[in-house]
Amino acid sequence: MNPNTKLRILMLLDGEFPNDPRVEKEAISLVKAGFEVVVACPAFNRKPAKETFQGIEVIRRKPIPFYKKFRAAALTLPFFYLYWKKFTRKLFQENKYDVIHAHDLIQGPTAVWASSRYDVPFVIDFHENYPYMLEEEPFTKGLIGKMLVPIHLWIALEKRVMNLTKYFISVAQEMKDRLLGLNPYAIGFVIENTLNPEEWPSPFLLKKPSSEEKSIKLIYVGGISPMRGLEIAIKGVYEANLENSDFIFKLDIYGDGKPAYLQFLNDLISELQLEELVLLKGKINLPLMGNALEDYDIGVVPHLKSVQTDYSSPNKLYQYLFYGLPVLSSDCKSLARVVEESNAGLIYMHNDPKDFSKKLSELVLRIKKDQYTSVSIHEIISTRYQWQFSEDELHRLYQLLSKEAEAGSK
Repeated sequence: MNPNTKLRILMLLDGEFPNDPRVEKEAISLVKAGFEVVVACPAFNRKPAKETFQGIEVIRRKPIPFYKKFRAAALTLPFFYLYWKKFTRKLFQENKYDVIHAHDLIQGPTAVWASSRYDVPFVIDFHENYPYMLEEEPFTKGLIGKMLVPIHLWIALEKRVMNLTKYFISVAQEMKDRLLGLNPYAIGFVIENTLNPEEWPSPFLLKKPSSEEKSIKLIYVGGISPMRGLEIAIKGVYEANLENSDFIFKLDIYGDGKPAYLQFLNDLISELQLEELVLLKGKINLPLMGNALEDYDIGVVPHLKSVQTDYSSPNKLYQYLFYGLPVLSSDCKSLARVVEESNAGLIYMHNDPKDFSKKLSELVLRIKKDQYTSVSIHEIISTRYQWQFSEDELHRLYQLLSKEAEAGSK
């Protein structure tokens, strides 16, 4: 793509950069397409105030004390948005920007304010269903949490921001449709959390275990929290080993989470006497160790159903497919659509360990009959679900913005 008008894009990110794969992929894609990209973010971990990362200009500002705590309470305590208004004002005093690209709803108020003040169009890039993601967090359940992070205010903010938004990005078609329900006149673009094959080790696509082998190895990769449904997966593995004597089912869980919840899962594993079959293995270095996924037979996405999980695009799904793993997924809407339309696995009822067990046994039988092969699963990524196709949507959005900028300059 060769934009006629070379836009200078200001990305507002409330977290660390580089540390967010989605932001990195988008920014790098735009730089390669000929745009100038500036990422503004807090200066965590003694990162420099300015640096260049793969052609992206990164500008950082020292965060206020307790920044991460104020972030969740941004609508009840003024410190977060005061910080970002001051930061953004300084950015515009020092340079010119043609587009504000706000990463997630939390940066919506800053983008709307700066757009009005400096007469610059903005894009809201919805990474999450933000109010409903917060609703799932344990810290919002108690009295103090409800006071500092009132979910109804976040729901109202999402509606208010959408009513002022012309262009937005979502991570799934289901999320796009939900947001269009708030503003049918907005223009939405779906940029799924697909992976860029250039950033991952190429899969070996080794032949899966022969029908004589009894051990079936499942893998989960990602964040570990109650909304991920891992207790259902653990109970499902327990049920599968009770009901099916033909195979021995094992589950390795990679990722990290809050100590209390990790302890809860370990207690559950002990209670079910699954210590030799279910292991919490800590974080895995991805993408560097991507080929480790090929040691497994099935990838698991056991998310519990909610507004957040029904309308999301988890990275792990595409990672499993890239390395040739059939998927056993809960019936969250966007997950079920991808798995079913790709013929890449089976779907179970999200809160039902017995259905998990039943579908797991059925999936294994299909694998043994060669209904799913590593090569055929991997090809789904190369033909439909890789970053190239997500990138095309991003380019289409910025082609529109370039044409508008060009028309406005005449």
